[in-house]
Amino acid sequence: MADLLLGLSGMPPERVEDVLGVLGNAPLASSFAVQLLQRLRDQAPSVTPAIDWLNERLAAQGTNPGEVVAQAHQDQAAANITVRNIITSMRWMSSISWPDFFESVSLVDETLQAVTGFAAMDFATRDKYRSAIEELSRGSQWSELEVAHEAVMMARAARRERERAAPPANPDRDTAAAESESTAFAVPRHREEDPGYYLVSSGRWAFEQRVGFRAPLRVRIRRAWRTHAVSGYFGLIAVLTALVLSGPLLLTWSAGVGVPILIVLGILAFVPASDIAVSLVHRLVALLVPPRLLCKLDLARG
Repeated sequence: MADLLLGLSGMPPERVEDVLGVLGNAPLASSFAVQLLQRLRDQAPSVTPAIDWLNERLAAQGTNPGEVVAQAHQDQAAANITVRNIITSMRWMSSISWPDFFESVSLVDETLQAVTGFAAMDFATRDKYRSAIEELSRGSQWSELEVAHEAVMMARAARRERERAAPPANPDRDTAAAESESTAFAVPRHREEDPGYYLVSSGRWAFEQRVGFRAPLRVRIRRAWRTHAVSGYFGLIAVLTALVLSGPLLLTWSAGVGVPILIVLGILAFVPASDIAVSLVHRLVALLVPPRLLCKLDLARG
C-alpha cells in the first residue's frame, strides 16, 4: 500500500482516497499502522493526506502514532524475551538425563529394585522389564505396580523354596551371602529368583496365566510362528512358490498348451518363483518377529 502511495516500482503514485478507501472502517492493526508510518514518514508532501488519514483513524481508536509505535516496540521486546526464555528452557531440558529422572520417580522401578539385581542391569534390559510389565498390565486387569509386585513376590518365593530344599552347609557364610544378595545391586544366583524370569523369560507363560493376561492377536501370531519356526518357514515358502507358479501355468493351460510342456515350464520357473517366495517370507518374518534384546548387566563402570 505504501508502494502505491509513493509510486515505487516505476508506477505513478495513486490517489490517497483510492488506496486507503479499500480499508473501509475496520480497526487498524497496530503492526500495519507502525509499518505504514515508517514508510510514509519524511516523504513527499503528496502523501501528507495519508498520514493525516492515519492519525484520524488512530484517534478514533483511542490512540495516536506515538503510542502505537511504543506499544509495537514493547511487544517486540516481549516476544524476544519469550523466545530467549524458550531457547534457554530447551537447552536446560536437553541437559537433563531423562532416563535417570524417569527411573528415579518410577514406582515400578522402585518395586523391582527392592530385592533383586534390577539396578545392576543396563538401561536397555531395565526398559525391557518395564515394557513387559506394561504389556501384561494392558492385557489384564492388573495395574503395572501390581504386576511388578507379583513378579517380585514370585521371585522371593522361588528363593525361599530353594533355600528350604537345599539348607546351607555353612550357615554363617550363606547368611552373609544372602544379606549381600538382598541389596539392590545383588544379582540372583538362579534365574527363577529374578522377576525377569517371569516377565521376559521361560516363566512368562505361567505368569501370564497367574495375572489373567490375554495376548493380542499379533502376539499370538508371533508366538505361533516362533513355536513352529522351521516348519512354518519352509511351509510358507512352498505355499508362496506354488501360488507364484500357479498363475502363469493356469494361463498357459487355458491357452491350450499340453501337460508335458506345462511340466517343463514349471520346472524352469521353479527357481525364480522360489526366489520370489523366499524374499516375501524374509520380509514377512522381519515384520512378525522383530529382534529380541538379550538381558545383560551394566558393566560400564566395572
